[in-house]
Amino acid sequence: MTCLTSDERRFGGFMLICGCVYLLGGLSFWVFAALNQAIAEWFVGFASLPISEPFPAAMWVALGVSLMWMLGASCLLAGWDPRRNRLLAVPVMVSKLVSTLAALSFVLSGVGQASVLAVVFTDLPLFCATV
Repeated sequence: MTCLTSDERRFGGFMLICGCVYLLGGLSFWVFAALNQAIAEWFVGFASLPISEPFPAAMWVALGVSLMWMLGASCLLAGWDPRRNRLLAVPVMVSKLVSTLAALSFVLSGVGQASVLAVVFTDLPLFCATV
């Protein structure tokens, strides 16, 4: 096995941690959908946005779970071998940027709900940290 530089080791460790967080986040989206929505609305309730409907559509939850697991797998693979798999961080960055921009566009156009603003508060820092 080749020796990794300190930057590669740091990147690998960061990606391994992100991979675990995304996998656990996806699992929580699946198992605790209503609780996650309540937490998101409590967290950003100060913004005086309308509260969303209680149970999100199952289709969107399923897609969210699959997205989180894809991100988790990409991060874990990049963390496992940072030198060979560093390009797997690109889909993670694209995903975080697009979700931030999409959520922000909903909020700015007035159709955003408190839980949508939570996406901006979580995904923008994740995008910046991954970059």
